[in-house]
Amino acid sequence: KYVCLFSEDGKEFGRFDIDHLSPTENLEEMVALAKESKGKARWLFFPELEGSLVLVREIREKENFSLNELATLIIKVDLDEIVAKANRPVAVNGEETQVAIYHDGVQIYSNNAMMEDISIPERTYEIVDTDKGKYFASSYLAKETGWVYVTAVEFNSIFHSLTSTLQISVYVLLCVILFAILLGSGITRRVVKQI
Repeated sequence: KYVCLFSEDGKEFGRFDIDHLSPTENLEEMVALAKESKGKARWLFFPELEGSLVLVREIREKENFSLNELATLIIKVDLDEIVAKANRPVAVNGEETQVAIYHDGVQIYSNNAMMEDISIPERTYEIVDTDKGKYFASSYLAKETGWVYVTAVEFNSIFHSLTSTLQISVYVLLCVILFAILLGSGITRRVVKQI
């Protein structure tokens, strides 16, 4: 959603801004954190940029055997839009999966207020009781960022999906068995009639 490149002396080289949002209020902090990372990409969370994360990286120029600081790259990512697009194909019975991201045990993103009731599961998969019902929660630790991704789906909707899939499978199996019996009896009648 937002990409900006700043030189070492604070000049702005270019900006690609879809939402017309500017990170200028946190610019000095972003540049300082990028320098602290020494060329590595670093994800940042600012509460005032709700539903978004910022990636900062110091761009360096290779000269002889040294890396000279050239500029700072700032990319603002709209997580709400990314999560909504990713959730469409995996929606269970038309209900979107609830998603939360944790960093050092603190929730830095969620696409639903209900996720505030769900903490990081102790195991990779578990059933969690909340005020709003039972949820099947799964978690994944991303080693490159140290973030824990937690997804939650209403337990009843998963159970409904599984039972309806099982019912369809049983109906198909019964139809195949019935077809095999009818085909076998038809072939048997034709063979017996000829004798």
